[in-house]
Amino acid sequence: ITDLTSSTASLRLRDDIEADWSDRRVRYRLPLELVLDNFFNGDVDITLEIRFAVHHDGDASELEVTIGHDSDANFHFLEDVLSFGSSAIVAKTVRKMLPLLLDCITSRMEEVIVRQLVGFIEPLLATQRLLRVDVVSAGNLSHLSLVLCPRSDGPSVSGTEPLDGGRAIG
Repeated sequence: ITDLTSSTASLRLRDDIEADWSDRRVRYRLPLELVLDNFFNGDVDITLEIRFAVHHDGDASELEVTIGHDSDANFHFLEDVLSFGSSAIVAKTVRKMLPLLLDCITSRMEEVIVRQLVGFIEPLLATQRLLRVDVVSAGNLSHLSLVLCPRSDGPSVSGTEPLDGGRAIG
């Protein structure tokens, strides 16, 4: 987002980014401002919600990261009046375009997050299996907890791997 706002002169942060960490997801609220030449500045609010899931197939694990987005663009009521309704048309156009742009941005973000997480735990994946990624909310020290378990040498009697001996790495 910092790269997006610094390279695009028409978008800038109008306030601090808010982060909300809770079980299984991280939500970011991005209060942006649409800066237009010779026109009023509009508010563009974007919310990104990042979710983590691990899917198991035998002894293999697949990490899934999904980023959902929601956005809104608007101008102050007085700006609508002073622009004779033009700002409402601008806001409507931005609202239609934002989902298309955010789809591209979020798919790239998903790839980057997965690559960074796998790069971090890759040395462990030779002997460990990723069981779960948890979002741990702890005030200013919120973090991701990766739950790993030693790989089995062979199939267990019940057909599932034992969970004892697993460990969490934060």
